Amino acid sequence: IADQPHASFVFFSTTFDGTMSLVISALSVRVICSNTLAAALASGNSNGIRIRHTAKDRQSQIDAAVAIYQDADQQTRRFAEWCEELARHQIDERLTYAVENAIAGPPITADVAAYTDRDKRERAKRKRDQTIRNFHDRYLAPEIDLGGMTALSLFHAATGLADHGSRYKRMPNMESAGEARLYGTMFGSAAAMKTRVANRLTELVS
Repeated sequence: IADQPHASFVFFSTTFDGTMSLVISALSVRVICSNTLAAALASGNSNGIRIRHTAKDRQSQIDAAVAIYQDADQQTRRFAEWCEELARHQIDERLTYAVENAIAGPPITADVAAYTDRDKRERAKRKRDQTIRNFHDRYLAPEIDLGGMTALSLFHAATGLADHGSRYKRMPNMESAGEARLYGTMFGSAAAMKTRVANRLTELVS
């Protein structure tokens, strides 16, 4: 993607003494040494699909697991194609404005019912302006240095802001702030922000 190579692998791990289930997991790094093997085993233990040696329908479970990863690989390839399309478009005022609105909301004006109160309107303006400055200074500028003035850099910056620059509400059933952040990035406000940005960029570059 944007001249940076990416590859995905399906990793099978097991033992032959019955002390470990067959574990099938997806990796982004090829296992070639003891270090990558240790990392792959750790990833498989936490994220892989486990199949017991004594399972009666073991082969069908293996086939189902491989099918899941094949489907995920196809989705990854479609995402890579979308990223390539973004990388072909230069950042312009129209794209930047659309992303700013997606992450910080539309400009605050007096004719919006929620902001008829002047003090409330000014606070909302300052909050929006701060979000946009934070986006440009902490996330977009470094992405442009790495990937250039492309729509893909805009997307990466918005993703960085959503995942690492947002506050997450910790629900009563969550044990840690990390769990709240993970939930937010995958299902909550951060996920919604990333979806808005992706949808607007798709509309504008297609």
